[in-house]
Amino acid sequence: MSSLAKAIAQAFTKNTMTQYLGCFIISMIPLIELRGAIPIAYWFRGMNPEHFNIVLGYVIIAIGNMLPVPVIFFFARKVLEWGKDKPVIGKFFTFCLEKGHKGGVKLQAKAGRGLFVALLLFVGIPLPGTGAWT
Repeated sequence: MSSLAKAIAQAFTKNTMTQYLGCFIISMIPLIELRGAIPIAYWFRGMNPEHFNIVLGYVIIAIGNMLPVPVIFFFARKVLEWGKDKPVIGKFFTFCLEKGHKGGVKLQAKAGRGLFVALLLFVGIPLPGTGAWT
């Protein structure tokens, strides 16, 4: 368990409701996501076995992990387009846009008609860097 996730989890040990809230928030943190929230749920279950329902914890974690996806999907490109001509952030935002475009073209060239299967495998296999945020 990462030290950031553990520090956040210790802040949410007051009662069961705050434990569920802690799992929810941890599942939305970029790079930690499910990999940090599931062990935290087990930790909360060990601390409070008669009150913390692990299945409900998993449902809350899944919802928390999926909640940012529509925001990222619909608005990330718009934010990058908006910021590409700004003085401080312009170079980074332009880099992100170009890298994303090049990656999409490269994936499309490699996968061809199997693009759907390639994306299904990329999203379906839980490797680091393939979460909702990354």
